[in-house]
Amino acid sequence: MIRIIGDSASDITQAEAKELGIDILPLTTRFGEEEYRDGVDIDADTFYEKLVSTEEIPQTSMIPPIEYDKIYSKYDGDDIVVITISSKLSGCFQSARLMGNEHKNVYVVDSRSVTITEGNLVRYAIELRDKGLSAKEIYEILEEKKKNLRLFAAFDTLKYLEKGGRISSVAAAFGKLASIKPIVSIEDGEMKVAAKARGVKGARETLDKLIKESGEIDYDMPLYFGYTGNDTSLLEAFREEYPEYKDIVVRRVGAVVGTHAGPGCYGFMYFVK
Repeated sequence: MIRIIGDSASDITQAEAKELGIDILPLTTRFGEEEYRDGVDIDADTFYEKLVSTEEIPQTSMIPPIEYDKIYSKYDGDDIVVITISSKLSGCFQSARLMGNEHKNVYVVDSRSVTITEGNLVRYAIELRDKGLSAKEIYEILEEKKKNLRLFAAFDTLKYLEKGGRISSVAAAFGKLASIKPIVSIEDGEMKVAAKARGVKGARETLDKLIKESGEIDYDMPLYFGYTGNDTSLLEAFREEYPEYKDIVVRRVGAVVGTHAGPGCYGFMYFVK
């Protein structure tokens, strides 16, 4: 039997994981002394309520090696495919691979991405599993397919990324200028400021331009719109601005990525051909 294991940075919920027949291991989010397992002890609504009501920037922690060892032991004898958050953003990949070396038939994929883009790769792994491919075949296909993943997101502020050490203070300075909306991408597994736009309208136009320049969208694969926070006005504005994407999958980004993105962020996650 083939087991697929992801992590909560993919923004696949525990309920969805159960329906999909996979396992999602939770990263940890901490507000001071309070510690929560993402998607287990805290949901997105509660997380964003806490985020906007406190001046303290929360912190996230990777999944320790022991948790991977436990789940590998649970499925001893099965073939296992693991997809993790980018190794440049978290130590989950290192934990998964370290323990994978202690077990047989464990294939660990560094998604080189995060949030729904990472989740996109997990869902593709499920599709390949359901088609009857072997764990090794799934691993090899994912290693190639992940090169075609794209993420572009408009940030309301970069202070959360800066405080969390995910972006330099120089890059974050763009987001402190009046009316400037930084556009962030994932490049080589890292968060990078891809462009800066003036105002909400400029951000949407810049996003459109970056998406078109990134390559031809593969519409045979899922296309996602993701947003952070509890305010649904971003979602409503998106539906008005992009009526051609009426069939797009809309998802709210959870606690792990929300910790570093903050509220008011939105973007597109997709594959190119």
